[in-house]
Amino acid sequence: MRLNIDSDQDAKLAKLLEKTSLRMHSKPEMLRHLPDGTIQLSCPLPDGYKPEMNPWAKELRARIDAGWRIFEINECSKSVSGGWMASCIPPPLYRIFLSAWLNQPEPLPLGQLELFPA
Repeated sequence: MRLNIDSDQDAKLAKLLEKTSLRMHSKPEMLRHLPDGTIQLSCPLPDGYKPEMNPWAKELRARIDAGWRIFEINECSKSVSGGWMASCIPPPLYRIFLSAWLNQPEPLPLGQLELFPA
């Protein structure tokens, strides 16, 4: 499958989506399969990124539905999460998230509550 979004995409974003799709297929250990059937990708906040929804954020997380559509991007800390859903995701945030996720060498460690999924 190929990753997609709700917004229009230029050639650069289309290329990032394609690279991300390839990495998702080749490195399944980078994915978290959540109990609700969605997939979660996470990465540290990129250098220079200023959180808008969660001032304590240490990472970005995206959720992907069964049709491989990114429908949520959140700024997350240990106890707080805030972000955007579907068509409310700012278009530049797709590029920021995908670039940061592609640039990390391995998945972020799971938090304590995530070790025992429901």
